[in-house]
Amino acid sequence: MRWNDIREDWDSYLPAITKRWPAADPEVLRSLGGFETDLALYLSGVTGTPARQMLDELEDWRITDIGNRTRDDAERPLYRITRISAGSTA
Repeated sequence: MRWNDIREDWDSYLPAITKRWPAADPEVLRSLGGFETDLALYLSGVTGTPARQMLDELEDWRITDIGNRTRDDAERPLYRITRISAGSTA
């Protein structure tokens, strides 16, 4: 998922952000408008994590937490392995 997609639907991501970073104030988050750098700077101030490291954490969050959220049945693997017996067709 691209960051622009997150920004377009920003309010729907606020619960996931506050779950990952509980010290974040939802009202402040809402005012950031979904801009990654602004979010990183805000979370850096709230958590004490250096801003560059926070950008890396946001990238990890975007790929892992949010990447899984966009799939139906995110708990399931992306593929399914099945056994095909001799003589049967797939």
